[in-house]
Amino acid sequence: MKLEETLRMRARTEETPLPPGFEDRLKAKLDSLPARARPTRHVGRTVLVAAAVCALCIASALALSPTLRQMLEAAQGKYTDYAKPVEACAVENGIEIRIISALADHTKIQVYAEARDLEGNRLSGDLNVIGVIGPETMAEGIGISSYTNEAHCVGYDSEAGTALLEFTIWGLIPGADTRLELVVLYLAAGSESLSEESWRISFDPERQEVRSIALSGTVNGLPLERLELSPLGAALYTRKGSYDGDLAVHLSDGTVLHPEREGGGVTGGAEGPVSRYWSFAEPVDPAEITGISLQYWFIPLNADDTAAPGRWLSELPA
Repeated sequence: MKLEETLRMRARTEETPLPPGFEDRLKAKLDSLPARARPTRHVGRTVLVAAAVCALCIASALALSPTLRQMLEAAQGKYTDYAKPVEACAVENGIEIRIISALADHTKIQVYAEARDLEGNRLSGDLNVIGVIGPETMAEGIGISSYTNEAHCVGYDSEAGTALLEFTIWGLIPGADTRLELVVLYLAAGSESLSEESWRISFDPERQEVRSIALSGTVNGLPLERLELSPLGAALYTRKGSYDGDLAVHLSDGTVLHPEREGGGVTGGAEGPVSRYWSFAEPVDPAEITGISLQYWFIPLNADDTAAPGRWLSELPA
């Protein structure tokens, strides 16, 4: 399913009614995402506007209210110390969206942003938001790719009039040195869209170190390619389809974890690797992981980041 169709389907399932003309505006915004316009006129004015937005971001860098900071820590849970600060923002129609924090590895990126009304009190705790994260510039020859995106309002400080937004993408494999862009396509309080334009915010998250292990063989008829482990979770890469079964993680002390299955994606077209992500409830040291179970199929992991031959289990891991 194309990104445009996915977003439209999600928009139709929201309880908040969308304003007239939303689908036309959404299509126009999505059509514009791959293009990076190069201004040829009014350069001076563009520079001034960019400088003003930059100054606004710097001025608001310490403006996160104590209540919103508590909400941020609650949303990040035991990963608060792993989240890396980010300072980047955009302003449209008097609404500032400012990225304040990010959790990232090679497959999952989760961004938290503050929304603030600079001209009034149009925000609420019942915001409807649609946003996507992707490479700022798409690499040539990468083929058709698909990712899983989610966006939510996870908190609102009525005293400060600011909202906490959460954006997550799974399946993004642009490389650790690729600059990313958050595009907030739609933000509404009730049935009122707060801007006709998108917020586009470039940022460069610090990624967690990943333990990557090449795999062989098949599971459920899918060729296994590799496993990537970070303190945030486990990403399994397969070919010809996505593995959607259970995954258990075995630690050196005998503990068995059952992380939550989340999203994934495909990179490089039909022949490209397909990822599926499982998120840990709390940080895990990848070096302490000694094996994974894909339902009854157990794959031991060696200390030198290689996989030993797999074997069948007599029962599912407890």
